[in-house]
Amino acid sequence: MIYGGHAPQGTPELPGGPTAESPIDRALALALAGEKDTALRWAAAIVAADPETPSGLLLAGRLLADMGRLEGAREALEICLVRSIDAGQLPLAVAACSDLRTLGADANKHFDSIADAFAVGSPRLGEGEGTRRSCRRSSSFILWRRC
Repeated sequence: MIYGGHAPQGTPELPGGPTAESPIDRALALALAGEKDTALRWAAAIVAADPETPSGLLLAGRLLADMGRLEGAREALEICLVRSIDAGQLPLAVAACSDLRTLGADANKHFDSIADAFAVGSPRLGEGEGTRRSCRRSSSFILWRRC
């Protein structure tokens, strides 16, 4: 018999379990479950708690768009784009820009802002970042070096 005939008392709490769920995870889970109003309240609470967090703005913008509240969605996504660039979050910036394009906004100026912020030599990338890399082949693998 395993455990000397006694079953263990409860299971240990695992990281990422229900009690360790972040507010953005909760909002996303609600959105995926079709609970858009509740998900939007969670997203709004995330933005209220930390207005610099682009993920809450992205989710709020998407939910507002799904609900037909297009002006609010555009505003949330435009702010998300700026905050994402400021935070160095390229994937969130591109997602916000793509969503703005879906809503009919001129995406070219937004993509240009992203390109300016993350291009080689951009002052936003800081010292030593954004330098070009070249590669050379050495037998069966590629060696990377900075120029």
